[in-house]
Amino acid sequence: NKNATGALRAGEALLLEHAYNPDFYVQAGKLAQAARQPGKTRFYWQKAFAMQPSEDLAMRLTVQLLKIDEPETALPY
Repeated sequence: NKNATGALRAGEALLLEHAYNPDFYVQAGKLAQAARQPGKTRFYWQKAFAMQPSEDLAMRLTVQLLKIDEPETALPY
């Protein structure tokens, strides 16, 4: 878990340099998921979806929201 947390920090640093690229938000979400940080996972994937909606991201986001017991938030996706 320490490796995942370190990778997340590195990904977040890269995200600062590429704030307008949704791919970096998707990757940051994946790293947050690996680091078991569901709030950050949701945040990054929602941001990526707002920038560039996709079926794959909608599915990932819906599953994540259901995992953290937010089914009403998952409805729009």
